[in-house]
Amino acid sequence: MSMRIVCPDDCGDAPRKVQLRDFIIACAQGALGPHAELLAEGVVWDVVGEKAIVGRAAVGAYLEAAPGARPEELRIHTIVTHGSTAALNATLLGPGESRLELAEVYHFTGAGSRGRIRAAKSYRIPVESAASTGGS
Repeated sequence: MSMRIVCPDDCGDAPRKVQLRDFIIACAQGALGPHAELLAEGVVWDVVGEKAIVGRAAVGAYLEAAPGARPEELRIHTIVTHGSTAALNATLLGPGESRLELAEVYHFTGAGSRGRIRAAKSYRIPVESAASTGGS
């Protein structure tokens, strides 16, 4: 089964947005492959409420197996870039009614498209379905 991807048209209107769009898609598919090169060797990835992960290999392994990996649908809502900083928010819809809300802030080694992610903070919030909580 392939993952459905929903992304606004402006996700491809700048090189850094394209990099991040492709990177988050690869993360959701659980296979970073060549997109791991976007991570600096000494990257520090802070997963709020969990732990900070250090180093390209460790971060890559975490992202490929992170909660929400391999969803049925990835909805990228926004990618914002400015200089050496960027942010992204998305929703990952899994089997049944599982849902993960994702927001990430990235700091790059430089402002150009050759900059690598040197630090990131990731907010990953699992949301229970309305059916399981009795809500609407």
